[in-house]
Amino acid sequence: MKLTKQRLRKIIKEELQYTADIDQYPEPEEIDQPDLGLGTPEETLLTLMHVRKILDRFGSFDELAEAFPEISHDAAIARLVAAIKANPMYGEQ
Repeated sequence: MKLTKQRLRKIIKEELQYTADIDQYPEPEEIDQPDLGLGTPEETLLTLMHVRKILDRFGSFDELAEAFPEISHDAAIARLVAAIKANPMYGEQ
């Protein structure tokens, strides 16, 4: 298939119009992720994926708390465990 000058001009015009349409939208705000002290974002993801595998072995937070009595049993830890288990990025549900 041969690309003519006219077709090339049309493609460039369409691309420039598309770029102009994008420029009218503001840049998304950067989301601050809390630093969990687990290293780089990649290392944090891998760590949380491994944590998820361990958490999936327990049916409930109470079972986890019985197996690991040294962890805190407060509501904040329970919410953290629930958030890790609910996040599909860390493993299957």
